[in-house]
Amino acid sequence: TKRKRDEQMRDDERVSVAEAASAKLRTTAAVAIASGATTRHVAKVSQVNIVLEAAEKHNREAQAALTPAQAALAQAQAALAQAQAALAQAQTTANAAAAAAKAAESTARAACTAAQDELVLQLSAIVTDQDILSTLQP
Repeated sequence: TKRKRDEQMRDDERVSVAEAASAKLRTTAAVAIASGATTRHVAKVSQVNIVLEAAEKHNREAQAALTPAQAALAQAQAALAQAQAALAQAQTTANAAAAAAKAAESTARAACTAAQDELVLQLSAIVTDQDILSTLQP
């Protein structure tokens, strides 16, 4: 019986050692799993940080490019306003020139009509004079 007790104690000891080893393995596995998750999380955070840094750099570059573009837009708008004012002035001048041309045409037509009337009168006078002369000649 002593032998059985010794064997039992050794068996119990072996079971205790095996249980402790098993517990240690489970703990090690849990730590490894947590460590892997942490490593993956750190890698993802690192990737997100890289993307954020690139986005911030792109944003700064876009802002830097935007300022000259805004200045160019303001210049273009000012030039457009000047061109529109020049066009309005040109239209006003063209309208005035067209009105003056119409008035000159009316004046010229009236002068032509008056000149034709005068020529008709002069021709009538000449014809009348010739009639008179022809009656005076034997």
